[in-house]
Amino acid sequence: FPDDASFARYGGGFTNRADWRRSNVNILIQKIHETIRGLKPWVKFGISPFGIYRNEKNDPLGSKTNGLQNYDDLYADVLLWARNGWVDYNIPQIYWQIGHPAADYETLVKWWAKSFVHWPVCDEYDSKCRSEESFHESAASQDGFGKSLSDDRWQLSVAGERCGGECRKISGCTCAGVS
Repeated sequence: FPDDASFARYGGGFTNRADWRRSNVNILIQKIHETIRGLKPWVKFGISPFGIYRNEKNDPLGSKTNGLQNYDDLYADVLLWARNGWVDYNIPQIYWQIGHPAADYETLVKWWAKSFVHWPVCDEYDSKCRSEESFHESAASQDGFGKSLSDDRWQLSVAGERCGGECRKISGCTCAGVS
């Protein structure tokens, strides 16, 4: 990306261009969040990031994958945005099949679910908050096409809708305003 002139002019406090780029994206996400909250606080703002946050070989907290990364290649620190409450939901783009050698679907779904465990996870179909255990129970009771549907429902619930704008534990929670 040809940003030499911009980095020279505006990158003052940064010695690392990747950190500067990531900071610019973070500021954009934060400002979008603040603008939406200021104008229409009931509107939900979400992100649909690339399916791989980071590969484990680059970060011990990353997924067991080998592909393009949000953090390093796209300068998108999705976990920071979630931790700071700048996004209300996250729907990662996980298009790889189960067993894909570089980016296994099941590995990624579980990674995103684990990484967003501090968010309530609301099933968009039955409006109940679900734990990772309930995912495994429902997936274990299915096979073939049924398991795939169960996985897809869990992928949607990985979105981690922040119920009522507050982070609560998943276990036994009910989303604000949803019965």
